[in-house]
Amino acid sequence: MAVSAPRQRMSSALRRDQILDIAWSIVVKDGLAGINMEQLAGEAGVTRTLIYQLYGNLSGVLVALIDREYNKALEKFLQAVARNPGSGTSQFVAIMAAMLEALDEDPSAWRIFLEP
Repeated sequence: MAVSAPRQRMSSALRRDQILDIAWSIVVKDGLAGINMEQLAGEAGVTRTLIYQLYGNLSGVLVALIDREYNKALEKFLQAVARNPGSGTSQFVAIMAAMLEALDEDPSAWRIFLEP
């Protein structure tokens, strides 16, 4: 009989990040409408009860996910602004070009914002 290694407990912060990472992978694959608590819990290897404790409900998971991804996108935008000082049309065009490059580098990162 094989002995399995004991499961390690994750900190609450790490578990929240893990759940959001898995939620993100589901949203990228299936869209916002394609995610449900049963699937999320199954892929995360946790109970739905734990997700409810951490996020309240599926809407709470999605709000946390959108907030996280928004903050990542905002950071990229702010970096583009910092790399292109100045003002006027030339700065605007440079920043928009940088944002389009970011979109090309990781199109899935924008799916959550561009999905109808």
